[in-house]
Amino acid sequence: MKTAHFLAVAAFALAPLPASAQAVAVPAAAKSADGFKELTDATILKIQAIRTDGAPLSAGDAALARKIAMVGISQLVSSGPASFKAVSGDVLLIAQAEVIEQDAIAAKLGEIAGDTELPKKLDDAAAQARLDKEVSAPGASRGEVYLSRTAIDGNLLQLRTMQETATAARNPALRELAAAVIPLVEVQIRVAKSQLAGRK
Repeated sequence: MKTAHFLAVAAFALAPLPASAQAVAVPAAAKSADGFKELTDATILKIQAIRTDGAPLSAGDAALARKIAMVGISQLVSSGPASFKAVSGDVLLIAQAEVIEQDAIAAKLGEIAGDTELPKKLDDAAAQARLDKEVSAPGASRGEVYLSRTAIDGNLLQLRTMQETATAARNPALRELAAAVIPLVEVQIRVAKSQLAGRK
């Protein structure tokens, strides 16, 4: 699927969410490749604008922050190489957006966490093995593996983590961070699913 077809792919992202999902309105601008970038950029601005008060996190919030950090590290490890090795322009666009998003989340999460120590690398051997396989996948399969493992499965994990944080966190900034990220992740998942379907 060529980048010129991204309009139809991103439009698929605006299909109604199932009742089980925490649906949020997605800006109409996401109906094009430029709009997808605009949605990413708008989300980054929302993240950067979140105010933090420096208060120590509760034990529960610290656990949520660490969970967000681990998901972000996993996404970055695979999206960074994908940004350079992806053979499809559309996969490249998705991977680059993922890197930008995760960098912004990590920066703000560090501000929110304060003295709470956050993980800096993957500590799960199975997750690392999955990422190693993804990064080394050759040719056309590279894009398919990235879409399946990172753009879909990884973002589904991120979505669940952010939804949990948005409802369970006591820290207002942590809840606000999750709420800012959820709409973008929902669009990323739908776009990736349509991209993957178009390759089969």
